[in-house]
Amino acid sequence: MDKDKRQTIIAVILLVILIGAVIVITYIVKFSGLANEVGNDNNEVINNSNPADQYVTVTPYQYTDAEGVFTTFNVSTISFKNLDESLTSEFLQKQQEFIDRVDILHQQVLDLGVTDYGTNSIMSVINYTVSDSILSVVYQFKVNIPLLSINTTEAISLNIDLANQRIMTNDLMLSYLEKDINNVANRVFEETIMTLNFEDNNYVDIDTETKVDATNVESFREVYVTKIADYLQNNGIGYIVNDQYNIMYHNSDILALLFNVDIVADAEYTIQSVQ
Repeated sequence: MDKDKRQTIIAVILLVILIGAVIVITYIVKFSGLANEVGNDNNEVINNSNPADQYVTVTPYQYTDAEGVFTTFNVSTISFKNLDESLTSEFLQKQQEFIDRVDILHQQVLDLGVTDYGTNSIMSVINYTVSDSILSVVYQFKVNIPLLSINTTEAISLNIDLANQRIMTNDLMLSYLEKDINNVANRVFEETIMTLNFEDNNYVDIDTETKVDATNVESFREVYVTKIADYLQNNGIGYIVNDQYNIMYHNSDILALLFNVDIVADAEYTIQSVQ
């Protein structure tokens, strides 16, 4: 074989190798990019504009009997994906309890036997986000049915540490954020207890049966702050919004915790940011 033929064969071989290398590199790059888009085994694409969408799906709840009885019916439900079911089962069970109440409330209105149902509403308010690898979901269920003397809002929340696949309780969240629940409890004491109308209402301490008024309320601060802090840790609805951890609670629940007196339940939650 002469020199020119050998050079031609070598050139062809090098060209084939080069083309093969380009194909392999292109495939690797394409596969790598796809891997960043695949959300789960079902090949759902992650919506990078809202990272929480790869874990949360919101679906309107269709209730065919709403018309007529409920002037406003705007309820949705949450389902989860790409998460261990054990992390979401309790949240979904509580959500189902809300949904099950729709039929019960509907029947209670019908049982009144009235011709004018007035203005009744059932609504849900849902917020979800991913902040610093924490998936945070809060679901509010709002019912306002004057015929049944019902005007309430109930809420549930779920915070999941995606990196470690664990549920984040209020205790864990506060520790994670290096925040002290007593600071929040002190603000609740100032805003809820110190602003009470002691003159027109008979507030009696639930433990000592001592009348609490403007002259001695400060002496109860330490005990009440401790009780409030414990209540918020165990019963407060903690969630993240705009990268801020908040805790929701009913002021009426705080008052019932401290005083031996009839308390009118709140329709809405009070919100405290954890600072």
